Amino acid sequence: MSSIFDIIGPVTVGPSSSHTAGAIRIGQVARLLLGGEVRRADITFYGSFADTWRGHGTDKAVVGGLLGLPMDSPRIPMSLQVAEERGLEFAFRSAEDSRYHPNTVAIVADGDRGQVRIRASSVGGGNIRLDAMGDYELGVSCAQPTLVLPHKDHPGVVAAVTSALSQQGYNIAAMKVSRARRGGDAVAVIETDGEVGEGTRQWIASIPGIYKVIYIPQA
Repeated sequence: MSSIFDIIGPVTVGPSSSHTAGAIRIGQVARLLLGGEVRRADITFYGSFADTWRGHGTDKAVVGGLLGLPMDSPRIPMSLQVAEERGLEFAFRSAEDSRYHPNTVAIVADGDRGQVRIRASSVGGGNIRLDAMGDYELGVSCAQPTLVLPHKDHPGVVAAVTSALSQQGYNIAAMKVSRARRGGDAVAVIETDGEVGEGTRQWIASIPGIYKVIYIPQA
């Protein structure tokens, strides 16, 4: 059953939940995946975003998310200036790809901890879909508390993760595993029904074959 917030979207700044609230969330997710301050971001808008990003403030929304500003921050409309003050360099461009959702943005974000590449879409009501991370196709919402787990594609790695979550009383709401090739590198994205504690995340990080644990709190 949908809640009223699924219909009208969250409290946010801007004219549209799709073009602002969803765009803020996409920027926030990119920042969380990077794991630190964003120093440089190349942002590409597709479809409807490509046509309206200036007028609807989607540029300000994405940058606000990359800065870590909350959804209802009054600083969102001035996020481009805030970014310059904090030393975040950014560039925007528009492109077309008929395969993508009309409200799609691709972000290449660089920071002190490396680089992250994502493609995500704003699907309405402030909700998003993380379509790709790096070379991995995902298609996950990140609406629930979400674990992103780069790992070695070996038998038993994902089973050990799900077992650890089960033993700690977490219920898995959704899961997607994508791999570059059999026996190579892979990424698992697991959405849970409750916030995953630090102790459980450390346990998962200690599982052989897990490269890193990235945690995205509930929107």
